[in-house]
Amino acid sequence: MASQGIPAYRGAMPTSRSKAGSKAGDQHGDQHGSQHGNTPPQIRIRRVYEAPDGGYRVLVDRIWPRGIAKADLELDEWCKSVAPSSQARKDFHHDPDRFADFTRRYEAELDAAGRPGNHGEPDDGGAPAVDALLERWEDSRKDGTKDLVLLYAAKDPEINHAVVLRRFLQAKSGGQDQSSGTHQQRHQPRPSHEKDPST
Repeated sequence: MASQGIPAYRGAMPTSRSKAGSKAGDQHGDQHGSQHGNTPPQIRIRRVYEAPDGGYRVLVDRIWPRGIAKADLELDEWCKSVAPSSQARKDFHHDPDRFADFTRRYEAELDAAGRPGNHGEPDDGGAPAVDALLERWEDSRKDGTKDLVLLYAAKDPEINHAVVLRRFLQAKSGGQDQSSGTHQQRHQPRPSHEKDPST
């Protein structure tokens, strides 16, 4: 579970998710993932408003999702540096007709040597951030097979930046496409006590 008072951070921000909690989630396994057996770990996407289902959970939105307290979201890190730039996100505005252009622009950002951050840091984003995220995921799997779960807040499960990021990371890591499992996840109900402020 994330700690209170999370500061803005240009790179990956680890949280205080307990080892006990992580192990419990791993024992239950990923419903559409690879926590059991010999199936290799996969890269999946999941809305932040859905119940956790195991894996190495990374928030990949640049802005904290509405309606969720930082102390209540179970995640391993908040990696702003792999999110699309603010300008790319504004130009896209979740318009399906602009998704192809957004995809090309976002992939170019992810493939770049690095782009300036909010405070001009030269190493914020781009290929170094992508490589670093994959390395942290690999480190997290030393105790066993664990999926990488990219968390996002957008309403549309198919037209959003996490879809693009997952495909990009799969290409970098040689992983398999788990789009079918991701589409199944969007129909999974949330616990009744959770509210989705985006609806």
